[in-house]
Amino acid sequence: MHKLFMTGAFVFFISGFLCGGDLAVSERNKSDYQVVIPDDSTDKQLDRFIKEEGELLCKCVKQASGAALPLVKESAMDKSKPSIFVGNTKALAAAGIKSADLKTWEHGIFTKNKNIYLFGQDWNSPVKHYTFYQYFILGSYKAVAVFLEKFVATRFLFPGEEGTITLKLDRIRVPDNFKYRKIPTIQYCIAPVDSASYNIANNFFRPPWYRTYGGHSHPVAVPKDKYLKSNPEYFALSKGERSGFSYTSHAQYCISNPKVQELIYQKVLEECDKKYDVVQLAQADGFRPCECEECAKLYGVKSFGEKLWIMHRDMALRLQKDRPGKKVCIIAYGPTKSPPETFKDFPGNVIIELAPYSEEVLKTWKDYKIPGGFVVYLYNWGYYQAEGLTPKRTPEFLETQAKSFNENNVKGIYCCGFGELFGLEGPEYYMWGKQLENPSLSSSVLLDEYCNYAFGPAAKTMRKFYDSLYTRMNFAEDKESDWNNHELLDGKLLSMSRNCRILLLRYPPEIIDTLDKILSEAEKQAKGYPPADNLMPLVRLEFDYLKLTSNAVNKFDEYRKNPSPSGLDTVIKAVDARNKFIARLPLLPGSKIPSIGKYKSISLFRSLPLEMMLDNGRLNARLPSPFNWDAQWMLENKIIPAGRKITASPSVSPEPEPQYLIQYNLSRPNPALKEKPILVKCSWDDKDLYADFICRNTTEDAINNDKFQIYLVDLTAIRKN
Repeated sequence: MHKLFMTGAFVFFISGFLCGGDLAVSERNKSDYQVVIPDDSTDKQLDRFIKEEGELLCKCVKQASGAALPLVKESAMDKSKPSIFVGNTKALAAAGIKSADLKTWEHGIFTKNKNIYLFGQDWNSPVKHYTFYQYFILGSYKAVAVFLEKFVATRFLFPGEEGTITLKLDRIRVPDNFKYRKIPTIQYCIAPVDSASYNIANNFFRPPWYRTYGGHSHPVAVPKDKYLKSNPEYFALSKGERSGFSYTSHAQYCISNPKVQELIYQKVLEECDKKYDVVQLAQADGFRPCECEECAKLYGVKSFGEKLWIMHRDMALRLQKDRPGKKVCIIAYGPTKSPPETFKDFPGNVIIELAPYSEEVLKTWKDYKIPGGFVVYLYNWGYYQAEGLTPKRTPEFLETQAKSFNENNVKGIYCCGFGELFGLEGPEYYMWGKQLENPSLSSSVLLDEYCNYAFGPAAKTMRKFYDSLYTRMNFAEDKESDWNNHELLDGKLLSMSRNCRILLLRYPPEIIDTLDKILSEAEKQAKGYPPADNLMPLVRLEFDYLKLTSNAVNKFDEYRKNPSPSGLDTVIKAVDARNKFIARLPLLPGSKIPSIGKYKSISLFRSLPLEMMLDNGRLNARLPSPFNWDAQWMLENKIIPAGRKITASPSVSPEPEPQYLIQYNLSRPNPALKEKPILVKCSWDDKDLYADFICRNTTEDAINNDKFQIYLVDLTAIRKN
């Protein structure tokens, strides 16, 4: 955390709480207050978090005002002093708050007789006594965070201690008879960042009562490694074999097999018996139907999506009898994206998880009875998106989305991807988190707040930088991908490279140059401001990656339009510059990118493996040519990858001699193919033009997920010999 001077932009915010009846928590580096936490209980892990909350409060008050508040347990408190009570103290009960009556993640603040009470539902999951905060509900932690934000000029901008930024105040005061109490509408938001203070302050609550598998329970219930050899009948029939599509990473199942259904259901019971209240129930990713006769006849319906709905609903009905009070969360994804057609009422123990979520998707459910309501599986971020390791969502999109959650009573969120780019996307995470709690908050105001705390004297310049960046992010189609697409999940690239198209549209050279100049100016202005000294290198690294990647795409686009040896040299140098930048990044064991500088809680580019970093991510993010070229080999062999000519002979004549194409790369350069690159030859007849690719030093399996792309630019140029 950092002791910083209060900027003018925030004086009004704090002064709004000052009046004649205020309680003076600190003034002129002094305070009469003590921070009081409950005495030790039988739950040592929960006690540890309550103590952490008290320590956080004391640190931030000292950072802001210089006043050192003592942290004491209730039995050792000085009864002559006013107190800030944290957690489920005896004093809280005496003041009229019963902790047993608090709802999920409920939290509050009130003042009484000069004392300040910070309270909330504090609960340790009965599943296991884990030490990770994810297995706790820490409502009092949220109350402490709210108190620090309202009265101590503190913001939680990044995970970890360094991301908690406190500005300097002359005094800290709280209105007498102040009351604040809230039950979050969104009970959980699972974002893959491990930081209690950051997540709780910004409404990324964890649900220790919910057993989620990240979207897919069938493979956990019937693991391929355990059953494929011993019980191949459990797996989907494909082309006459019970392989379960074993050549993919996503096993598929024979859902008509009673033993498969029983294993899936027993897994639900197993998790319920571990004292989870809600258990996810969901088919395997990249769903492919079993081709057996029994599956075709299952439930007397043709659609496999309908078969899954019926099967999962039957399991929910069975669970009502076997485990009253427990619930299942059934995913609406892939084959079950559309609602069922054979029924419209679900049992009272069913929650539906929409994947994806949108207003349009929600409308398809308007005539259905869903007693447990909806939760959502979000694709806002993630290095599987077409943007890969470049920014993805605009503040306008996120603000609209948060309002939609509130209007449609969404209770839970699973973020499939989050935190890859805390430099370029950090403001988005912060704004969106705050809008989950209060959808009426303005993105513009929140962005000002973020920049003031994070960049101090460079706040206005960084606001200009982010505004310019977000403006460019509107220059591309915003099309929702089908993440259940098995071709995508199996590693096949789509025929057109949407990721390159996005980079071309959003980041032409003149825009990148403008952004670079703005950022360079901000770096000069922010020098010596502690948070920016640590944060700016992260912003710069992520921007340089964007700059180098977009530059290579732009150079390649220019070359494709006007092929020339000099143009090729420019492309290769651009790719080489990007590769060298990535090669200079520090590596952890396993060739993974680590955290950066003092921000140990922020992993640079989500600590991706080096190979994935070179690809720009995975799935839709993987960049094709020229990023997978072996540039040095091409130069040595004088390969020009565009603008060359090949002679097409009539198919009835002797076959033409094959010609060099280009070294074949399985996403990355393959040294084994340098000696025998792929050859190509062309022929034609009265109806068709044929292109044959001769792949040597490789196997059919190795090239299964790759494609050749052929563009017929000018058919009039095709002449018969």
